[in-house]
Amino acid sequence: MYVAIRRDMKLFQETGTLIWFPYIRIQYVSSRRMDILFSCFTSRHTGEPELTVLLARATKIFNLRRGTPEGTKIHIDFEEKDILRDIDTAYKDTLAMMEQTADAFRERINIDIDWERWRGILIPSRRLMERRGPVLRYLLGRTEADPHALARFLRFIIEEGLGYRGHICVLETNIVYYPIVIIGDDFYEAGWKNSPSLAYLLLYERSEKFRNIVSELT
Repeated sequence: MYVAIRRDMKLFQETGTLIWFPYIRIQYVSSRRMDILFSCFTSRHTGEPELTVLLARATKIFNLRRGTPEGTKIHIDFEEKDILRDIDTAYKDTLAMMEQTADAFRERINIDIDWERWRGILIPSRRLMERRGPVLRYLLGRTEADPHALARFLRFIIEEGLGYRGHICVLETNIVYYPIVIIGDDFYEAGWKNSPSLAYLLLYERSEKFRNIVSELT
């Protein structure tokens, strides 16, 4: 099974380098029934369970097709248990961070979420990205932001986007190939949108394994 490439990404595909990465599709019940794609780049390869959360995508935003896609496919060892461990670790770390910084945060910040411009697993809207202390730009280490703002952002993704509040009952899993087009220093999630992916830029900066794959194939 694979994620079909969007029609408006065909030109990108022709001018860039297309790589198919294995994702694991997990259908599960937590606070509600969920159907989510998780990247093969777990904390085993990045050292950061929060990246597993940021790279997760809801299947409903994609056109899934049966079969195996043509082109360069990457094999990376990862397991369902790696994903579940990362979600739980990221959630516990996030709650701990919120507790530690709550007093300092209360009077300083209020994240403004633009619901209509979020897609899939709550990728931040332009309004959120352009706020004084953008959360993902903080993750990239380029702009200062309040640690509690980061914790609130991650907690929101985990609880609302992934439906996780401490327990998961897995119903079904299978591998789904996910298309990434690389053009210069930009990464495009070709099955989803035609703008550069901040999550994959973050992955590139944090994961030596991902950088090595990109270097070998581009």
